[in-house]
Amino acid sequence: MTEGDWKVVPLSTLRSMEHDLLENARKAHHISSLGELDFTEYRAAIKAYRKREGKGLSLLAFIMKGLADVLHEHPSIQSFRSGRRRIVEFSDVDLSLMVEKRLGDRYIPSTYIIRDAHRKSLDELHEEIEGYIAEKLEDDSPFAGRKVPLIFNLYPLLPAFLRKAVWRYVGRHPFFIRRIGGTALVTSLANFAGLSSWVLPLAGHPFILGIGSLQRKPWIVDDTIVPREIQNLTFQFNHDFVDGGEAARFIHGLVRRYDALAEDLRKTHP
Repeated sequence: MTEGDWKVVPLSTLRSMEHDLLENARKAHHISSLGELDFTEYRAAIKAYRKREGKGLSLLAFIMKGLADVLHEHPSIQSFRSGRRRIVEFSDVDLSLMVEKRLGDRYIPSTYIIRDAHRKSLDELHEEIEGYIAEKLEDDSPFAGRKVPLIFNLYPLLPAFLRKAVWRYVGRHPFFIRRIGGTALVTSLANFAGLSSWVLPLAGHPFILGIGSLQRKPWIVDDTIVPREIQNLTFQFNHDFVDGGEAARFIHGLVRRYDALAEDLRKTHP
C-alpha cells in the first residue's frame, strides 16, 4: 500500500490562534435560535433605492445597520464578564465581520471591525464594507492593521500553558476584548448548489448573527401560498447574561427595525 500524494505545510499564526480561540469558545454558554425571515420586501426596497439614487447598497450593509441599531438599544446583549463579580455592558456597537479574502493561491478568513456601527448610515456602512472587501490582503495576521501587544506576534512560539494564560488574561478585560474583537460578531455562509442552510457559529462573542442561505420558498401571505425570498438566520446569545424572554424581544425588535429601514428606503428623496 502506498501513502499517496501528500505535503506538510506550516501552521500559521492565524490557525494556531484560531484553534485556541475555538477551544475557549466551547466554554461559552450560548443559546441559539434558528429562524427564517421574509426578505422579499427588503430586497425590493434596496433595489428601488439603487435605481432611484444611482448608487450601490448591499444586503449585508442593510442587515448590519438594523443589527447595530437594535444592539445599541439592548446593551445587555453585549455583556462581558469583568473579574468574578462584575459585568460590563457596551451600548456602543463594534461589529466584527468575518470576510473570506484571497492571499496568493489561498482563501483565508479575515476579520474586520466596524467601529460605532450604530452611528453610521446605510451608505456609510456599505462603503466601509465594500472598501474592506476590495482591500488587498498583505498577510494572514489575525490582527492586521491593529495595534496589539508584542506577545501576539510571538504567539505560535509560545507553549500551550502560556497561550492559555494569554486568553485567561484577555477574558478578564472586556475593553481589550472589544479592541481586538468587537462587541458582536456577524458571519455568513455562501449559498452552494441551491442548498438551504443555517450557520452554527462557534465563537466567544456575547452575541453572534449567522447569515445562512437566501432562497425562494413557498410562503403564506394573506392566507395565500406565494413564492418569497426567505433568509435563514441564526441568533446566538450568551446565556450567562441573556435569558429567553430578552432574546425574543431583541429578535422582535430587529425584525421591526428591518421593516422600518425598508420603509425609509422606499421613500422618495427630494
